[in-house]
Amino acid sequence: MTAQSTWCGFVVLVIQPEAFHRREPLLAYAHKSDGWTVVERRTVTWTPARAQSLLAANADDASMSEESGEQTIAKQAAVLTAGRTEVVVLRRAVPANEMVFLREDEEGALETTPAGDWKRWLDLCGPADPEEARIVAPRSLRALFGIDRQRCGVWTSRSMEQIPEDLGKCFDDATQVDRIQESVRAVAEHVAAGGSVAKSYLNATVVETLTMGLSRLCAVQPARPLEWLGDYLRESGALQTETRLPPQLVFVLGGPGAGKGTQCTRIVSEFGHWHVSAGDLLRAEVQTQSEQGQLIDEMIRQGAIVPGYITLDLLRKKLVEAGRTLTVPGVLIDGFPRAVDQAIDFECLLRPADFCLFFECSEAEMERRLLERGRNSGRTDDNPDSIRKRFRTFMETTMPVLDYLERRIRVYRIPAEGAIDEVYARVRSLFL
Repeated sequence: MTAQSTWCGFVVLVIQPEAFHRREPLLAYAHKSDGWTVVERRTVTWTPARAQSLLAANADDASMSEESGEQTIAKQAAVLTAGRTEVVVLRRAVPANEMVFLREDEEGALETTPAGDWKRWLDLCGPADPEEARIVAPRSLRALFGIDRQRCGVWTSRSMEQIPEDLGKCFDDATQVDRIQESVRAVAEHVAAGGSVAKSYLNATVVETLTMGLSRLCAVQPARPLEWLGDYLRESGALQTETRLPPQLVFVLGGPGAGKGTQCTRIVSEFGHWHVSAGDLLRAEVQTQSEQGQLIDEMIRQGAIVPGYITLDLLRKKLVEAGRTLTVPGVLIDGFPRAVDQAIDFECLLRPADFCLFFECSEAEMERRLLERGRNSGRTDDNPDSIRKRFRTFMETTMPVLDYLERRIRVYRIPAEGAIDEVYARVRSLFL
């Protein structure tokens, strides 16, 4: 049987519980890096029996003949049933020569054939063990979103032939399965039609989204079809304008009390950048007294890192607001990222920062500054216990971020124990 006859035109991805809270950056990365577009998605909580059925169908026959094979499936099922998952159906919508391929050793773009698309998908997912993936395929999904061999971030079918069966196990409604397959088939036929310049333009920009919407319209058959279709297009984002970000994005990092805010104020005054403090955004959310605000307040009091998806969502909204103000030359992102996964998710959802400022300061000097500030600031975290917890958190989580960023962008280390003017003279030279 040839690859052409077995390729169904889509893949099935299960975002496992350990990566569920990062599902939006993960899917954005899959699209931006290699053109994989969401056809259908749903949140699923797996039962042990259902999870084992899916995993057993994809197990190697040789391993299943041994007791260890069944034990392995049981362990994998335990991971899959540990929390919520996101089941996603994707198809590759962008020609290979229009995307940046993930493998650094790839000599040329793969052909847009079924076998080529399937190989690209497997390479995007990466080796089953995230530790291995971080060495041989550092920009694969498992390298970026996985933890260890069991909690590898994502699961997918073992072969092209297995995909239709897996679709039925992930979407247990036969009508929904048929609709997904019909939608993919209809889109593929339209895109493959080719033709005139006008048709090529439509194929590249609107045909896929519109065809998917029309397929769903036929399945739902609403009383007011045009109104329903308009709502669908708005929800899918097809009618939203492209997100505009400021020309320059700069990460500003340093321990608590290192002087980040003071130096940012000087940059804003001279160069007109916006200063966006991750901490200020979180404290503003606390003031709303929302459930999320109460969670943030408790974590700040404990000196813990607020979940990255909360900080990133607040930050993204602020950056989009700055991007709409066309006169803003750039944004100083103060106190972010605080963990490696935050740095990865920022790049997936938005774009890489242009560079990073890191203010180096001794723990003794930072504690002195914070205690002095605490006399007048009214901040609940400017007390000796919280300060020491923040120092420990900073060393354990933020310092590894620098190692990651130094492999991705330029990081400038600024000695920060001198006079304010002396420190700023070094900083200023980087913006001239």
